[in-house]
Amino acid sequence: MRSFRSHGSGQGRRVTSVPTATLFPHGTSCAGLQNLTPRLGMALTKQCRRCIDIHTKEAVRLHVMPGELTQVRKIALFLKASPREGGEMWDSWEDSWREYVLGRGPIQHHVRELIALGIALVEQRRDHIQLHARSALDFGAPPEEIFEVMPIALLMDGAPALSQIPHLVDALDNPPLAMTA
Repeated sequence: MRSFRSHGSGQGRRVTSVPTATLFPHGTSCAGLQNLTPRLGMALTKQCRRCIDIHTKEAVRLHVMPGELTQVRKIALFLKASPREGGEMWDSWEDSWREYVLGRGPIQHHVRELIALGIALVEQRRDHIQLHARSALDFGAPPEEIFEVMPIALLMDGAPALSQIPHLVDALDNPPLAMTA
């Protein structure tokens, strides 16, 4: 986190030129789900048919369960349906999101938040970046794991995602929300 804060977007530019094997030293599966599902969530959000096909095929190859793929699709739909921050609609949406995240399902709570964070970075939604980064922290994800979403967003969306680094750093500098599993 310090390198992102101290180097800002210059550090992010260096990240985008790093080979994928360096960004993901444990392979793109990283426990199968952890790196793949944020990429699929981002592809669904961008509605890029080619990307969706690529990441869905990779999920099948890695034996990701159909329930996990369904849950990623639900997360993408849930975030697409969110109103802009503030007001009664945001409060209602946030309550519904918390109920969903705390509900049962094959994807762990903190991974659901990481998927949502990846989508928020691609969509440049500061309100969601704050919510999902803090929630991932609250569910026990270390800052390093949360920052692993940034290179994925950069690979999926390039420079627009790069502009979100300060918002991610800001979200992690603030105290986590009181949301527990």
